[in-house]
Amino acid sequence: MKNTQDPDRASSLHCPLCGSTSVTYKTGGYGGMIYRCKDCGYMGAFVVELDDDPGGTNQAAEPGEEKLQYPKDVGDKFLVPLWVKILAILFLIVVILYIF
Repeated sequence: MKNTQDPDRASSLHCPLCGSTSVTYKTGGYGGMIYRCKDCGYMGAFVVELDDDPGGTNQAAEPGEEKLQYPKDVGDKFLVPLWVKILAILFLIVVILYIF
């Protein structure tokens, strides 16, 4: 895929989860373009586009490396996403309003 800003410079698509370059275009249209990673199965509109650098400064994460960065004080606690917490609070509000 060519970069639209500099037609002489090539770029490649990378998966945001695993860093693989085996990202394919799945579908598009009014909703936008959807991509799929053949390695990890990620499917979504967000992909990382990097310029192909002959110096090799673009490096993807190795398969054994940890991909998510957490604060050191979190430890082994179970992390609940914010949207799940908000959804649970809204559910409780609806249940309380329904009872009364």
